[in-house]
Amino acid sequence: MKKTLSKVLAVIIAVMLIVSAMPVAFAADGDIANGTAGEGVTWVIDADGTLTISGEGEIVVDWYAPPWYDYNEYIINIVVEEGITKIPSTAFCYAENLLTVSIPASVTNMSIGETPIFWANCALQAINVHEDNPVFTSVDGIVFSKDKSMLCIYPMNKEGESYTIPHSVTYINAGAFCFNETLKSVTIPDTVNELGSQAFYDTKIESVTIGSGIKTIPTHCFSYGNDLESIVLPDSIETIETNAFWTCGGLKNIKIGTGIKTIYENAFGNCYALSDINMPYSLETIGDHAFSRCYSLLNIEFGKGLKEIGT
Repeated sequence: MKKTLSKVLAVIIAVMLIVSAMPVAFAADGDIANGTAGEGVTWVIDADGTLTISGEGEIVVDWYAPPWYDYNEYIINIVVEEGITKIPSTAFCYAENLLTVSIPASVTNMSIGETPIFWANCALQAINVHEDNPVFTSVDGIVFSKDKSMLCIYPMNKEGESYTIPHSVTYINAGAFCFNETLKSVTIPDTVNELGSQAFYDTKIESVTIGSGIKTIPTHCFSYGNDLESIVLPDSIETIETNAFWTCGGLKNIKIGTGIKTIYENAFGNCYALSDINMPYSLETIGDHAFSRCYSLLNIEFGKGLKEIGT
């Protein structure tokens, strides 16, 4: 009896080990996985790698951990169906093989101004918004507000090495270009008067032309942009916020315009290669550690207007 029991237990354990070693447990009808994402909202990933989200109302996810997170590697396309009204921050984060996304007319909230709904989706080529959507539109896979005054999301792996932002745009959304893999140069026209935080976070962009409408370089705007070698800030820039150029390891030269008043703490921290920067007479305040670990910066000549400098 004991031997028989031992054999049964051995078989059970062997089966459990085999199941646990499988990369994913397929749901019914050959689907990879399915579940819920808030009240009245369901999702399914089919065998072709399409994540379809259906139902009525808002998608609900945990911060940086949507319910399909464990299956991110299988997601190639996302289809959000009519009836869904909101896509929250980080909903599609770290789906590194994601290529395309379809947004219906019913989605009127994509967490604009917050942490982006896409984060480290480095294969993403196009986001297509239904033409009847009253709030958003898409042009060549790029998401804008309906009136095109705001550039919301630029796909991280969209073809093309250069991009000129349309003159209709006045605001570039937080994280709009973050993690971009393909762009080498971006031109921002004078019509743009505001950049969102992290707008160009961790990109491979080498040059940015900034128009004269912008007054502030926001927090983490160019952080981890290691391919950015030089930048000219126009006379309209009055403030460079905390961590604006944090860890731009390849940044060598910065020309700051004559309108600058404040450089906040850690603004150029970890810019190891920075060796040439000017300090206009208009500059009044430099925050703590603004140039920490700028090992190549041997000399700085300050203007007469400087009133306060941090540690």
